[in-house]
Amino acid sequence: MSDFYQTGVVATLHRLGNHRFELLEQQLERFADQQPIALVLPALYSDFDGPAMDGILHELERVTYLRQIVLSLGRATAEQCREARERVSRLPGDVRILWIDGPRVQSHFATLEENGLHTGPEGKGRSCWMAYGYVLACHQADVIALHD
Repeated sequence: MSDFYQTGVVATLHRLGNHRFELLEQQLERFADQQPIALVLPALYSDFDGPAMDGILHELERVTYLRQIVLSLGRATAEQCREARERVSRLPGDVRILWIDGPRVQSHFATLEENGLHTGPEGKGRSCWMAYGYVLACHQADVIALHD
């Protein structure tokens, strides 16, 4: 099966075409007025060491159509989580960090496992799954976008 297979429930945009980004952002702003948007951003702490994360954060600073940003942070110590929180503090909207290795999230994983809900192996998929649950529980957004 090709990489472009779509189930109809979740769309993957491989090409946005030759549209002007300003027009797309205007459309997103209008859309977000009616359907608030949350962004899930999965990351390892090591992602903050490279230039890509700085570029992502720089672009997100100017985005006005996101109601909520959830950084699902993995492989981070408590100190590294604090450093990441400092770096994302400049972003607009409701910005949250889900510290995947933190005791509270790990306690949730343990409770789920104890009750027969297997969350799968440690990794980006499980981190995103937890972030989606957080977004849904907050009731702030009707649309969840993922930047991977």
